[in-house]
Formats: sequence, structure tokens, C-alpha cells
Amino acid sequence: MAAKLAIIGAGDLGKTLLKLLSDIPTYNFAGFLDDTLAQENGKGKNVLGAIDDAKRLQNEGAFDAAILAIGYNHMVARQQIFEDMSRSGIRLAKLIHPTACIANDSRIEHGSVIFPGCTIDVGARIGRNTVINAGAVVSHDTSIGSHCFIGPGSVFAGFAHTGERCRFGVGCIIHDNIRISDDCQVASASLVTHDVPPGQLVMGTPAKFRRKVEWLR
Repeated sequence: MAAKLAIIGAGDLGKTLLKLLSDIPTYNFAGFLDDTLAQENGKGKNVLGAIDDAKRLQNEGAFDAAILAIGYNHMVARQQIFEDMSRSGIRLAKLIHPTACIANDSRIEHGSVIFPGCTIDVGARIGRNTVINAGAVVSHDTSIGSHCFIGPGSVFAGFAHTGERCRFGVGCIIHDNIRISDDCQVASASLVTHDVPPGQLVMGTPAKFRRKVEWLR
């Protein structure tokens, strides 16, 4: 029997994850947990309640597991909600689309989402609460940190490493053996050929420093 999955956040990412669920037979959609819609009495919109209701609703059997759909404009809040839920005993799922190519010895932590057409290669590691968007490639022995967003079509060569709360736009290319520190942002279509210190936004080909990332200001 498929488990009942609650989606935390009913915005654009929440709707996208709901569509993704239609291709993943291990879960059935239980409903959204969303603070704004709960305040607006959004029960007719598949809203189970507010985020703070999660523990009670899980205990009552409203859902078996949850997945976060808090978007990349709220990087710090996304991590905080995830950690609060983990501490409170909420079971956090991981979603892997059946068209993704996942190596047997790769490691994908709970709370993460792997979209259609992704490749997670031999020895790769995906941290907790990380979104790997459609068609991205994480090559052999590369490590993606927790609470990251990887844009569609991005490619990480072998032995690359990212820290936590990193955000990559569409079609980024990360050279092999590159280390990208915590809280970095790589703009769409950028080619990263050198290590990136913490908290930097880089862009271009090759990618160069532009400014500190917004969520650290």
C-alpha cells in the first residue's frame, strides 16, 4: 500500500511536487501543510493545516511522511523548517522520479527530491533536503551539500563538492575537483572553473564574483 505524503508548502514548488507524485507509486498525496492557506481556511484546496500542525496531524494518521516545498527564495527558512520537523519526529521522505538514473552506490539523504531525467553517478552523495531539478547530472564521487537547489540541466563533473544552502541556476557547469563553499549562488549558464569562497554570487564564463548572496545580507 502506498504511503500518504504531505507536501509542506502549496506554492509553485508544492504544485510541481504534486505533479511529480503522479509518477511515483510509493506515495499518495495526503494534502498540503501551508500557513497562509490554513489561515484562509483553505480546506477545499487540499490543505490539511498549518506547518505547526504537522506533528499532531501525523499522530492522527493524516499522513505518513512529508516533503518540503519551500522554494529557493527562502533558503534559511527552508533549512530551519526541515530541522524543526526532524527534531519533532516528522518522517521526511525522499522523492526520486523513476526516469532518473541512480547509481547503486550513490547516496541520497532523506528530504531530497530528484526530478525526471537526472543522473546521480557512481559514488555521488546528495545531502538532506536538496532539490536536483530536471536533467541535472551529478558525476562520479561528487558531493552536493544539504539544503541546496540545483537548476535544470546543470552538470557537475567528478570530485566536485558543494557546501550547504547553495543555489545553482539553469544550465550551470561545475568543473571537476571544484569546491563551492556554504551559501553560494551560481547564476544560470555559468562555468565554474575555480573554488568559490563562502557567501559569493558568481556568474559568467568563466564565473567571477559579483556580490554577496542576498540571504546573507
